[in-house]
Amino acid sequence: MGWVSGQAYSEDLRARVVSAVDRGGRVYEIAPLFEVSVSYIYKALARRRLHGIETTLPLFRKLVRTQDIIDGNYHIHWLERFLAEGGMEP
Repeated sequence: MGWVSGQAYSEDLRARVVSAVDRGGRVYEIAPLFEVSVSYIYKALARRRLHGIETTLPLFRKLVRTQDIIDGNYHIHWLERFLAEGGMEP
């Protein structure tokens, strides 16, 4: 496949690349492993410094305290309904 100029990469790929750097990998060694450019890695690291790390932890914490989840009373569309009804509002 290889790197393509202007290609939009997935959030998952960005997370894996940044994680590899965090574990001590060198940018010039990681880039070919993930088939991304060195500049992409530096931009992803800068983006993380600027915007922080996105996480689903607040949602998870709310879900594990929700009675439907505790009781096992949920189905494939449960989360959609939960969010649509304002389940994450304070």
